[in-house]
Amino acid sequence: AYYDDVTITYIPAPPHDARLLNVEPASSYSTVPNGLEQPLNLVATVKNVGGQEITDVSVTYNVRDGGGTIIHTETSDVMPTLGPSEEASFVGSGTYSFPGTDNYSVEYVANLAETDNDLMDNSQNVAIPFALDPSIYARDNGNFDNGVGYNGGTGKLGVTYEFIDAATVESIILAFSGGAAGDTIKGYIYSVDVDGIPDTVLATSEPFVTAAAGGGIGAETFTTLTFTDGVEIPAGNYVFMVEQTTTTSLGVATSQNIHTPGTTWASADDIAWNNLEDFGLPFPMAIRPFLSLVGVDTDESAANYVDQLTISP
Repeated sequence: AYYDDVTITYIPAPPHDARLLNVEPASSYSTVPNGLEQPLNLVATVKNVGGQEITDVSVTYNVRDGGGTIIHTETSDVMPTLGPSEEASFVGSGTYSFPGTDNYSVEYVANLAETDNDLMDNSQNVAIPFALDPSIYARDNGNFDNGVGYNGGTGKLGVTYEFIDAATVESIILAFSGGAAGDTIKGYIYSVDVDGIPDTVLATSEPFVTAAAGGGIGAETFTTLTFTDGVEIPAGNYVFMVEQTTTTSLGVATSQNIHTPGTTWASADDIAWNNLEDFGLPFPMAIRPFLSLVGVDTDESAANYVDQLTISP
């Protein structure tokens, strides 16, 4: 059959349309010890998906507390022009920190001088539960849905933490779902090289022998890997590591949030190190430093805290 009456209708892109694309996690940690809190990382990408140039482009960041009240607002620097199909990253001031424990959220809003023809893609709202704690540092959010380990082999798994001040580390708190009764687990603190890769063992915990296997995904077992007399570390980046010494997967607990690329580590030989995202596993692990004091050199034991410690998955 032949058709000679086909009509092709060209529908042009709307003249002015800014679209908010990727937003980076505002905080790399779900729980931060008092004294180690850092300013929020307010970053978003805007793309011009319209057919004409847009001008005076910026992003406004509205931080809300758990009740929905705006407690902080700021706007990025303005970009004079953004051409069709172009995109750019917009960064906040880097000066605001969460004031305490709450279920915060951050609203990201793309701005432009022209009338935007589609406001539906101009904003995103991201929930950020956050806790300030006397002692616990955590990237994972405690909502576990998987576990990682070595099947048929042994190796180490670790997470990088940044210390903006000196601290004394008393132990590593670990959540795991696998393993077997009688397994030995060890904890380590590693320094990192100039590329952030685990470098030198600074401290080794007392070995921990499991009484039973982990409780499975959703019923993880928590244990404490203790450093005798505590370990004093200056400000810097460190990797907190656990070692699976038998061939049954330990199933170190993981959660979907908050993952920061380049901060999770795995090695079967202490020589070649990979990030978990290299294996298609972009998840933070429940390997948490437990501190006694921040900013003060001390040998004080954290025993008084351990008895009171409650971790809510």
